[in-house]
Amino acid sequence: MMSIRYLLRGVYRIIVFSCLISSLNLWAQHQNINLVEDGDRENPNRSTHILFLAKFYASFDGEGRDEIFLHHQTMLPEDPVPYGYSMPLFKKPIAFNKNLKTSLLDAKSEADIEKILTKAKDQMTFDQKLHFVSLMGEAFGENYDFKRAENRFNAKALSALDLLQALKEDRRAGVCRDISLAQAKFLTHLSIPNTFVIDYQTPRPGGHTTVITQDPNNPSQTYKFDYAEILTENTQSMLQPSLAQSGSHPDVGLHYRIFDADGYPVAQIPSALGTFYQELTQQKSEDPFLHSQENLVRVGISMPLEGEGTTLDGYVFTGKTSEGDPLTGVTIAAHPIQRQTAQASGTVVLSKLDLIRPSPLGEVLVDGAHLYSALKFALNTSEYQTPSLDLRAGAALNLEYAALASKTHVPDRRSFEKFSYEPNLETSAGIESTIHDQAQRTRFTQHLKTHMYIAPQQLSASRLDAITLAHNFTVVRNELRHQIKNTDGIAELTFALRNIGVNYSFKVGLESKDQRHGVMAGIEGPVQRSMPHFFPGGKQRCVIRGKTKLCEFDMFLEYEKNLDSKGEFLGAQFEKKF
Repeated sequence: MMSIRYLLRGVYRIIVFSCLISSLNLWAQHQNINLVEDGDRENPNRSTHILFLAKFYASFDGEGRDEIFLHHQTMLPEDPVPYGYSMPLFKKPIAFNKNLKTSLLDAKSEADIEKILTKAKDQMTFDQKLHFVSLMGEAFGENYDFKRAENRFNAKALSALDLLQALKEDRRAGVCRDISLAQAKFLTHLSIPNTFVIDYQTPRPGGHTTVITQDPNNPSQTYKFDYAEILTENTQSMLQPSLAQSGSHPDVGLHYRIFDADGYPVAQIPSALGTFYQELTQQKSEDPFLHSQENLVRVGISMPLEGEGTTLDGYVFTGKTSEGDPLTGVTIAAHPIQRQTAQASGTVVLSKLDLIRPSPLGEVLVDGAHLYSALKFALNTSEYQTPSLDLRAGAALNLEYAALASKTHVPDRRSFEKFSYEPNLETSAGIESTIHDQAQRTRFTQHLKTHMYIAPQQLSASRLDAITLAHNFTVVRNELRHQIKNTDGIAELTFALRNIGVNYSFKVGLESKDQRHGVMAGIEGPVQRSMPHFFPGGKQRCVIRGKTKLCEFDMFLEYEKNLDSKGEFLGAQFEKKF
């Protein structure tokens, strides 16, 4: 594992340094460098257009996603080994957990907690570990500190030891982030790796945090903890991250913010709703391993405005997210600046959101009006050109805001009407160089881009208002193109460097010179097989993608096969400008 990591670091450094060295050598050889500003010329096409887009995905592997909520009475298929004592057989499950809980209540330090759980882990099955952590989540949840929840940004974070001491003294302590971090610590001490805390937006203000982990012996089996609730989910047939939150606290936000068991930011991954809006507004995530599966039909009009490349687009749309949630609404998008060195765009979406999520007591229903807005700014350097080199750098800033006015019905509880909101800020910076022959028949492009996002400095810190610009992922893409008559042969090697590991993708294909027709095929997945399946690129898969122009429609076809299981799907996209 370590040798692969060091090898990848070496390859990564070689790629970057070779790009810089090649640039410096060519700079010294060619003194007549041209500055190109093609994008600043007036757009010759200034007419009004009717736009149509339809995108469909279908799974045809015959398997659905398996979601089951586990209850305490179903979590013990076999009796546990006694934890250092003997007892009647029929009392083993109850007494075992009671004894282990009592041991934790007597802990004097975090080191004591780790020692107690480390000693117990070898005497527990995987199901019994899940059961115990669920019981502790239930105890902590019943001891929830509602007063502290009103001042969550300034309130001091509590450790697992603080929660245990409060439980022993019968006083209220802890909110969802404290409880989730404690449960994640317990799972980690019980030798269940790939355990993370998820922070996301719910219909209630302030958001929520839960825990996600997976079976070490069956990575497609995912477990999500929300206090006592455990949702187990088999994702063999699903080709996207399984991060959707169900139960009593469903997600309605744009992103999932992932933290490790110590509370440090790890990643920010778009939700099904977030990827739907990205596809709708043509601001798709630049994560090459994030595969969205939205069904979308969009019809609208594009009108030119005063200024170079300035347009105003209006759409009506209907569709379903990859989680099956229906959305219908209207969109207005403006593109005031569309130059090669600068771009700016703004989008507003008003949609009707109907969400249904399973819970142990029945279906949770969310009925609301969703307002989404986004502003994106991008700056690029002028393109430096020599007879053998093209070089360009750039940076981008993306601001998003979503607000939801909704009515939520939870079984056996009152319906409630709430207003919630979610801001988000992401930024990226990168460099791209292309080395080519004078006829440009052979081109080698190297692309390096880092993506960052705003997140709490540490979820377990004393104050949540301390924020940081956290690393999300860095893309290193290498593409070789060689022209054969009117067709380009393509070979592409891509890496995504994440805080938890590295993804790879290798593809080969053909594309017409006008880029209207093409096909790509290859394989992608995690370099480290231990990467969680619920992260983008966490599953090994083969990919076949094709595009063509059919009956004056731009047609895009996509096929994917999950090599870790039987999962596969077919996607199609049709687009036309009238």
